[in-house]
Amino acid sequence: MSGSDYCKCKKYNADPVCFHCAGAHKSKDCEKKTAGRRSSIKCTNCSNSKDKNVKDKCKTHSAADRLCPSYVREQSYIMARTSGCETSKNSYLQWAKIRQRELGIK
Repeated sequence: MSGSDYCKCKKYNADPVCFHCAGAHKSKDCEKKTAGRRSSIKCTNCSNSKDKNVKDKCKTHSAADRLCPSYVREQSYIMARTSGCETSKNSYLQWAKIRQRELGIK
């Protein structure tokens, strides 16, 4: 079975998206990242969000940031579905909220 037969993901064959600037190129080829321009940062996950509050924050972090509101939401969802993770989930969410507030992400 070849790789294309194995993966049934909708976006498997989609164009690459840079995790640094949300451009249509691979992250390793990002010219904005190598130039070190903080103003070019853009989270592709948050920029595609339906939530306006999350969408407004897409230029404060990259998609690889552990404090990304979309990432935090998904982590929370996974932890909620995993038995015995309630304490970990609560402490993780508390940590993320404090750090996001400090950095102006949320």
